[in-house]
Amino acid sequence: MVLQPSHAQYALKQLEDATVVGNKVCNMFAKNAGLLDHKEEKMGEVIGLIRVMPSEVISDEKLQKMIEDIKKIIKPPARLGRINIKDIAFGLRGLDVTVLIPDSAGGLEPIVELITKVKNVDSAEVTDVGRI
Repeated sequence: MVLQPSHAQYALKQLEDATVVGNKVCNMFAKNAGLLDHKEEKMGEVIGLIRVMPSEVISDEKLQKMIEDIKKIIKPPARLGRINIKDIAFGLRGLDVTVLIPDSAGGLEPIVELITKVKNVDSAEVTDVGRI
């Protein structure tokens, strides 16, 4: 199949439109997570959603302790957005941790590595990333 110039132009236009929409969604996500001032948007930052899974079904107290430990780990220049408890299955609950970090800080992997060292954490992985 030969791609005609008009098809290529159409495809590029669709990609540009998708990029614009994606950027707007990332900014909206960051604002809703409390990571951006509604009047001022910052450039050169990455927002990430980290899914944290415990090693087993744990009590509410242990889950709250995990949350407190994660809050202590995230230090400037990174900023913590929200930590949401996510029901997975059969009593197992995970955490969705929203983090904003400058591009120059080295990304989300150092934070993920620190989170995996928290007591009762089995795994932590970045499930969504966007640039602001």
